[in-house]
Amino acid sequence: MKKTLFLGFLFFVLSVNIFSYEYIAAKFSGVYSSPTNQVTALSGGNWNDGHFDLALSTAFYYYGRRVTHIRIMTDGYVIFGFGGAPTDTDNPVNNPIPNPGGSHGLAAPWWDDWDLTTGGSIWYNTNFTVTIVEWRDIPHHNDSTAKYRFKLLLYSSSYQLCPNTIIFSYDDMDSGTGAHDKAMTGTIGLEHYAGYQGEEFSYNTQADIWNGSSIASSPFIPIYDTTDFWMTGKPDLTVFRPSNGVWFKRKNDGLAVGITYWGTRGDIAVPGDYDGDTTAEECVVRPGNFYYWFCQNPSFVVQWGKLYDIPVPADYDGDGTTDIAVFRPNGGYWFIYYRGSGTSDIVQWGAPGDIPLPADYDGDGKVDCAIYRSSTYTWFIRKSANPSFPWIISWGTDGDIPFPAKTMNAAYANICIYRPSDGFWFSYDQFTGTPFIVRWGIDRDLPVLNDWESNGLSNYAVFRPSEGNWFIVLSLVCCPQIVQATVINWGTLGDKPRCRRSRSVIAPPPRI
Repeated sequence: MKKTLFLGFLFFVLSVNIFSYEYIAAKFSGVYSSPTNQVTALSGGNWNDGHFDLALSTAFYYYGRRVTHIRIMTDGYVIFGFGGAPTDTDNPVNNPIPNPGGSHGLAAPWWDDWDLTTGGSIWYNTNFTVTIVEWRDIPHHNDSTAKYRFKLLLYSSSYQLCPNTIIFSYDDMDSGTGAHDKAMTGTIGLEHYAGYQGEEFSYNTQADIWNGSSIASSPFIPIYDTTDFWMTGKPDLTVFRPSNGVWFKRKNDGLAVGITYWGTRGDIAVPGDYDGDTTAEECVVRPGNFYYWFCQNPSFVVQWGKLYDIPVPADYDGDGTTDIAVFRPNGGYWFIYYRGSGTSDIVQWGAPGDIPLPADYDGDGKVDCAIYRSSTYTWFIRKSANPSFPWIISWGTDGDIPFPAKTMNAAYANICIYRPSDGFWFSYDQFTGTPFIVRWGIDRDLPVLNDWESNGLSNYAVFRPSEGNWFIVLSLVCCPQIVQATVINWGTLGDKPRCRRSRSVIAPPPRI
């Protein structure tokens, strides 16, 4: 269904924190030392359904908001507090993720109906580098002999290897009778503080975890190249359903749809033109100790990247083919595999905590390595046409989502940020120094800029996960006070939106 809306522009400036709405969840083998401070008295409730409030020493951000407190629930999860302790009470009935009802802003290494009145304990440590919480030898409410041990780790924003990463670590997952082993009756995952977004690792099903295993979830901006699956020169609305690895594609004109089964739970959707035929292909990255890229038509499997890397596929050599690439936060290295020539390259550009935002900023037909430094709100753009003279531009503030986008000139990508707190977009032309401001979207919308009309310019667009609706601004009509838009329903709660016309109009969604 399509609708036409007319809305006015507004000009305003607010400030919150750097925002993100997707996490890379990677399984690996790894164990961590136990914390040394035991919780001996709860802040509320009882040892069956209670909680303990902890002020963090760790500078940690969750979906872009600074976490100051956590409420540790006896039932195997924590609620994040932003400026003070949360007010939620413990819930022994685990929910799927995302879930608009109930508690939000939570991390659940194993949310289940635990009962510490018959045994077990909770331990914690918090310091500048990491906060650790351990549920130690805790029994299930329905079986006091079924006891398990697992941990939650929150790494600080300044930790070089994996800033703002959340790790679930499992010491003992199968010590019971089998009815509850490996989270068979529990929830593992992360939920956004508004409840409309999240990353569900498992829900009431046996999880793919083992004794001595861990899951690392790192925030990131999903980088991808094109969703022009019908070779029309226009983007097609695409959502990837991470629960079962299904792609749902809707042709730009609405006259065709496609459903493709490609991927599995936990995969990252990175569509692109990996064979240079001007048509998008489904491709996923499977995170772990090492990253594997799976693409169909062309069919290939490539091992490229490792734990904590961020996938950044783009056309870095300008040959018309999407190249496989990752950004390594530890050291700020870009590892690029050129699909067309079969060669590779390593570029050092960035530092731990930087947000990689590749795009063709200088208009030479090649994608440039670029990062946004959230600590100083500064863009560092390494121009492929002239790497010795980079652009260093301050543009943004707390809470802004950085994007490259062709909102002002069709010849090259512009600097752009989206402010989710009030729906403002702030574009900046790095060649002319010209700014441009538009309001489009509300809090909890996911920004998905695209060239919907194939005129060389990015359309302002958001995906509203609570409704499954895409709101796309059409060409500005009349004057900068009136916007015409289209609304299209495509997707549902939990889907990951993808929409882009070509590598020359790159405007990826966010990460801290």
